[in-house]
Amino acid sequence: MSTIAQQIHAVLFLHPAGLSKAEIMRLCALSSEELRTGLSEVVQFLHDSGVEILVSNDHLQLITKISLLPSSAIDITQKDTISSSALEVLAIIAYKQPISRNEIEEIRGVGSEQTLRGLLEKDLILETKTKKNSITTVRYSTSPQFLKQAGLTSLSLLPKLKETHAKQAK
Repeated sequence: MSTIAQQIHAVLFLHPAGLSKAEIMRLCALSSEELRTGLSEVVQFLHDSGVEILVSNDHLQLITKISLLPSSAIDITQKDTISSSALEVLAIIAYKQPISRNEIEEIRGVGSEQTLRGLLEKDLILETKTKKNSITTVRYSTSPQFLKQAGLTSLSLLPKLKETHAKQAK
């Protein structure tokens, strides 16, 4: 592994919560091309290990490969379970993000305020507020914690949605 790749790996290891690409470039004094090349080396280096890089937007984090953990090492508690309605809302957010509460409720046909609050408390979703012409809009997206719990390193690894019946009929 090159020195640049080693620096990137070391900086990510030093910051367990992860860092943005901009922070890594600043800390290691790298260009975006050097970061891209170095990250590619780190990913290759980690390929046969029990660790991988979680990529969420421009945020990078070293995480344990959940698929390699023995079941005895995974602590599943009642606190970690989520309801079917929360899972439904989480799936809508994962595939449609960023999305507003009204859009979620339109898709589901029922209110989702309590469910969204619970997902925020479990750190599975993020809330982004934007203000335009004195109107504040709140939109939801998945968090890095969602990716970790889902065992994904990127949203691009989500299963592809099947076409809806309406699309097939066209």
